[in-house]
Amino acid sequence: LSTSRGISDVKVSGNYAFLAAGNLGVGVVDVSNLASPVLVTNINPGDHFVGTVALSGDSIYASAGRAFMLNVRVPNE
Repeated sequence: LSTSRGISDVKVSGNYAFLAAGNLGVGVVDVSNLASPVLVTNINPGDHFVGTVALSGDSIYASAGRAFMLNVRVPNE
């Protein structure tokens, strides 16, 4: 995942890393093989800059702007 502003936050759950990727949203990366991580998906909340991610149970939350929150299910392992 390449961004012009870089990755500002990372959280890991099991074999997945969740990246706050600024203008590109949230990157979900399979890190089961640390020598060769694989981008699973990129979740873009529109014209919002994602600065932080948080995990709670099986949900991912991403702050994007002042009040926008993204809540999606953590991939099954």
